[in-house]
Amino acid sequence: SSDLAESTSTDGEGRSSPAPGSSERPTPLIRDNECVFCQIVSKEFPAEILYEDAEFVCFRDIEPDAPHHYQVIPRTHIKNAKSLTRDHVPMVERMAKVGEQVLSQQGANVQDSRIGFHWPPFVQINHLHMHLLSPVAGMSWLKKSFSFKQDSFKFVTVMWLVDYLKKLKPKAS
Repeated sequence: SSDLAESTSTDGEGRSSPAPGSSERPTPLIRDNECVFCQIVSKEFPAEILYEDAEFVCFRDIEPDAPHHYQVIPRTHIKNAKSLTRDHVPMVERMAKVGEQVLSQQGANVQDSRIGFHWPPFVQINHLHMHLLSPVAGMSWLKKSFSFKQDSFKFVTVMWLVDYLKKLKPKAS
């Protein structure tokens, strides 16, 4: 779309990152200037960043639905889970590893967590984001049973998403 712009600073693999020691803000390769998550990536919007690397940023949710509620997002603007292709499977798997690492580092029980993605049209912010919530017992009944009900019409787990993506036809070249 016309509101997306390419960054000129990449790390050689299509991801952006400032030079070491630089005060330059990291910028998504593809960015939506109106997207609050793109603004978090570029440090234009404040967030409590818990983890970041060349590919992902993880931050605390500003309206937590569990004692540990975090978001893992790609630096590149991707609309939502439904817009992914089978080529994104490795990225989704890396997102899950980052999420589990952050949960562990924050003292959460990875085994007692909900990790996944809202499925359109039940997406509030159109930038791919993976929710990390723990402990499940710390979530309200409504959130557990509706908003973050695993593999429902509204919220899908990493495993469900990976299986779904693997069944998609490869892109025609």
